[in-house]
Amino acid sequence: MRRGTCIAALACVAALAVPAVAYAKGASEATIAGPGLERDGIVLASDRGANPTPGSALARFARAAGFSSALFSQPGPLQRDRPTGDLGARYTITYTLPGPSGEMYELRQHLYPYAAGGPLVYTPAGQRIWARPPTTAGWFRAGPNLKPLLDEIGVP
Repeated sequence: MRRGTCIAALACVAALAVPAVAYAKGASEATIAGPGLERDGIVLASDRGANPTPGSALARFARAAGFSSALFSQPGPLQRDRPTGDLGARYTITYTLPGPSGEMYELRQHLYPYAAGGPLVYTPAGQRIWARPPTTAGWFRAGPNLKPLLDEIGVP
């Protein structure tokens, strides 16, 4: 009987922990603003709060633009040094991230879709998200998936 009570208590604790973990998974929205876009920019919104559907435009964009690298250093840390060459036009990405108590956080990045060598994303230092240490400055070289996705969502 005691073992059953212990298992039930652990299951209850695990169920209570799930909402807090969900906030750490992603953004509920991303806005892209910059040259050639309307004043309000392009808004990619999640259909499921802070855990967007994996195949959604928001999830694909965040993955291709290095969201996880900026926030969690995954799949790899950002590069410290500015890449050489012309960066081209600069766009601003603003991710909205809900916190566990209903507060909202923002992560801002600079997107250079036409940079020499392929699209680049820069994350400025000092941004505080959740209870994590502040972001560190760094550059993310986007893979080949970002360019067609930018075309798809309407970035000129």
